[in-house]
Amino acid sequence: MSGTRFSPGCWRLLFLFFGCWPMCGPGFAAPAMSLESATPSAPVETVTSPAPRPSIRLAPDKPVAFVPEAFRPAARLAGEEVLWDQPLSTENLFPYADQDFETAQNAFDIFLADDFTSTRSWEIRSIFLPGYTESSVCDLHCADSLNFQIYGDAGGVPNGHPDGGLGGGANPPLWSLSVSPSDPQITLEPGPSSLDSYVTLVLASPLQLPRGTYWFVFYPTMETPPPTGSCCQYYRFASDTTHGTAAQVINPGGGLGFPTAWTSMQSPSTWSMQQQDIAFRMTGVAQRTMALPPITSLLLGE
Repeated sequence: MSGTRFSPGCWRLLFLFFGCWPMCGPGFAAPAMSLESATPSAPVETVTSPAPRPSIRLAPDKPVAFVPEAFRPAARLAGEEVLWDQPLSTENLFPYADQDFETAQNAFDIFLADDFTSTRSWEIRSIFLPGYTESSVCDLHCADSLNFQIYGDAGGVPNGHPDGGLGGGANPPLWSLSVSPSDPQITLEPGPSSLDSYVTLVLASPLQLPRGTYWFVFYPTMETPPPTGSCCQYYRFASDTTHGTAAQVINPGGGLGFPTAWTSMQSPSTWSMQQQDIAFRMTGVAQRTMALPPITSLLLGE
């Protein structure tokens, strides 16, 4: 029996019916059968648009225009003294990124730290921080929380750091406080953008701190600017003082291309900042040392 040869490929089998089949009487016509080539449909490719990259900047493109005198902290409470003061720089008006972003942007979290030394035991009652929010509509009221931390010293760097939501590894701070911007301990006042970007914390329970060298960290937990978030960026300012060790920066997740361990803000791997310190102020009460009369006076009963 001779067969029908087909060229290689994909074929579709068609049955064409004439009359009735399979039960028919006279005039029965068998079904006609034909083959036609069929081309398989191409697979449908699903294209996923990349997620938008957060609009995060390590520092604005130009210095912030402001008058330093406009950043005077709130009046001290009765009986307080200045324990530590690093005023705003009059030479460097660039602000520096310092923020804990939303969870989806943990890789971009960035934190600043600066050291201070108490030669006597301190009772810290208030902390003042000048800052800047780069937005015409957003300020620190947009933050989920304002975070204050003090770490011990580990040979010229903090002995721990905020983990930026990444978990593990970092030593906890010696003291920390996270509060809402609306907390009664917080006063927010206008900064260079005329929106509330500098902070005064008046502690309901003053912090008792033994003498020693410590590192102070402050940052807001606040969403990125649009399109990835609904808030803005927060920055801190330099100071012209030369206290202790140079201020440090860390980007734990490495998303900004900055070091993932504490590194000097003066380092070429960070900002190459000319100043050594960043601006903040602590007030409260330092422990007094009782003045004793000379030993000869005690022996002579004078």
